[in-house]
Amino acid sequence: MRQFRQLFLLAILALTVFACSKDDDPSPSTKADLLASKKWKIQSLTINNPLVLDTVNGQPVAPTDWYNNVLGDCEKDDIISFRNDGNKIYTAEDVGTACPGSTSAIWQVGSWVLSSDETEIYLSNGFIASYYIAYFYGVSISESWKITQLDNSKLEVTFPIGGGRSFTYTFIAVE
Repeated sequence: MRQFRQLFLLAILALTVFACSKDDDPSPSTKADLLASKKWKIQSLTINNPLVLDTVNGQPVAPTDWYNNVLGDCEKDDIISFRNDGNKIYTAEDVGTACPGSTSAIWQVGSWVLSSDETEIYLSNGFIASYYIAYFYGVSISESWKITQLDNSKLEVTFPIGGGRSFTYTFIAVE
């Protein structure tokens, strides 16, 4: 009986040690996998050298904080997600407040590719800021995002728009 108890305790100990794994939920192995493992909600959008968008009382309006001064509520709740299943498709969608005239929750679909050194994301069609730039200045809406931070909770990218200007997007992971 004593030998049975010792074997039983040894079996319980072995199960406890081998059943617990330090890595039950492994982190994505590449930045492409990490991008695709989350949905990303815009948290801020800034420009380093502001564009004059309008005038108020004869004074130029050139905000650096586009998130609070230019984007509408319908854009602040948008989500961007990346597929990494061989198709490399990204989608941008309204998940809360729909923008006026919107007929679909998904308002942007495009292709994306990560640079070989995983420091830049190339988008075939741009995201929110590009629509403003295209509207005001008639430039291309494809974008090359330089990744300045990417982890399980945050994605921060910058992209140049010419004239010494660049935008910085900060996204937070929502899934």
